[in-house]
Amino acid sequence: HTAAASAKARGSELYASGNFAQAAKSFSDAIGVAAPNDPDLHVYHSNRCAARLQLSDYPGATLDAEKCTQLAPAWAKG
Repeated sequence: HTAAASAKARGSELYASGNFAQAAKSFSDAIGVAAPNDPDLHVYHSNRCAARLQLSDYPGATLDAEKCTQLAPAWAKG
């Protein structure tokens, strides 16, 4: 279990409990410690995008959505 995966799991729990600001921070932590070739890097961006949308941070959400689709253009959720 990597540090990025742990941060993502923490973010997912926070998101599920409605704590979107802390969830976004945890997903940012995951992005920050993830290796450039982390196969889940696009997921971290997607999850932070969702948290940012809940916070009405549309510019930040848009940046994450664009990065997600850049990293994984064939991913259905991108």
